[in-house]
Amino acid sequence: MKLSGRWTVLLIAFASACHSDDSVLGAPPFPSLTPTMMNVSAPTPYATAPAATTAAPPATILPTRTLTAHPDLKIREETVTLLAYPYDAFQRDARDRTFNIPYKKFDASAYSAAARAPSERKFRAVVLENDYLRLTFLPELGGRLYQVLYKPTQQTIFYNNRVLKPSPWGPEQQGGWLAAGGMEWALPVNEHGYEWGMPWAYTVQRAADGATISLWDSTEDNRVRARVDVTLPANSAYWIVHPRIENAMRAAVRLQFWINAQIALGARHVSPDTEFILPTTNVFVHSTGNDFIPAAFVPGAAAKSPAEPMAWPHVAGRDLSRYANWHDYLGVFVLTPQAQYVGAYNHSTELGIVRVFPRERAPGVKLFAFGPQFGGRKLFADDGSDYFELWGGLNRTFFQSDDVTLGAGEAREWDEYWIPLAQTGGLSVASLDAIIRWDRNGFLFR
Repeated sequence: MKLSGRWTVLLIAFASACHSDDSVLGAPPFPSLTPTMMNVSAPTPYATAPAATTAAPPATILPTRTLTAHPDLKIREETVTLLAYPYDAFQRDARDRTFNIPYKKFDASAYSAAARAPSERKFRAVVLENDYLRLTFLPELGGRLYQVLYKPTQQTIFYNNRVLKPSPWGPEQQGGWLAAGGMEWALPVNEHGYEWGMPWAYTVQRAADGATISLWDSTEDNRVRARVDVTLPANSAYWIVHPRIENAMRAAVRLQFWINAQIALGARHVSPDTEFILPTTNVFVHSTGNDFIPAAFVPGAAAKSPAEPMAWPHVAGRDLSRYANWHDYLGVFVLTPQAQYVGAYNHSTELGIVRVFPRERAPGVKLFAFGPQFGGRKLFADDGSDYFELWGGLNRTFFQSDDVTLGAGEAREWDEYWIPLAQTGGLSVASLDAIIRWDRNGFLFR
């Protein structure tokens, strides 16, 4: 094959995940805010971690002096101050007996009837930073990766709500969910799971070639539990997410696990120029407010399986890979991923994101966005801002027919890579070796 046109070459060295470590940052009890230098020791293996009490898990306190094995990698603690409505005053303790997982149940009716106003609330943040990326985590707010700054262009990847405001979404039995933004871990049921607002414990491990923050919801036996390791290599513009979902119960369970990234790509709103990159020819519709989508593709409210597949991206004369062609909200699942990547690119801000994942172990891909004409943004934000969601999961869809069974003591885990890209004009194909964009003028390699 003869290739002609403009060639531009940008190189990235994709390193393996940094799971070996040279040292560990330990933690005093959570209520203490006094920075403490800790003894260096090997990390405790997840499967043999000490049993947790019923109290909130402790959080790691980082020393005030930055300690890194690599000169271009920084690890530190900060404080993030957010406005928050008094949602926690309307929560009560509940437990899902199937998974033996405690959660907070929200009384939406009492909350709506009460006088309320937001006030400032402070959250401890843990920051991992190299020359290309700054990752900020909020362990007290579901252990989420709250924001990623792409330093070459000083643009942020994720949506961050300016106020924590309970919305009517999430698991029906929980009664509400916070669209706080960032990347959250949804376990063990669909629709954001239970633990998006619970405090997660964490440690930070440092190595010569990167740093890893390990976040976990519990070490209790006889329940379903999760641990998520996020690695930032020292000299690369990507991060690695390694989830481990474990059934520590004495019987098999059917469950769901998803990683939900709430994305804005350098803006406060989803731009009409946003392009969704789903390498597939068919999707399942989860839900939609668009009347141009034929009813045969839309499942009923109580459906346990998806309706028939819908062609992607061209539907009713519209190219739905372009956000400008949407009207109202739409959620779709990829029927069968035809490649090991998905992504999105905002052609207005010239910023994009790519997820490279093992489709055999984590076949789930979901895209959700509100649509330009959606009228309910006040349900979750006060400033009219919005986002789109790019989900990756252990399950193919949210429907009950796609629940995954984990036997007693069984665990599932994998690595996936999240790669920002800027000023490429979009994305044509991606792998762990390269990101390629081609058009009539030639090729762009990254």
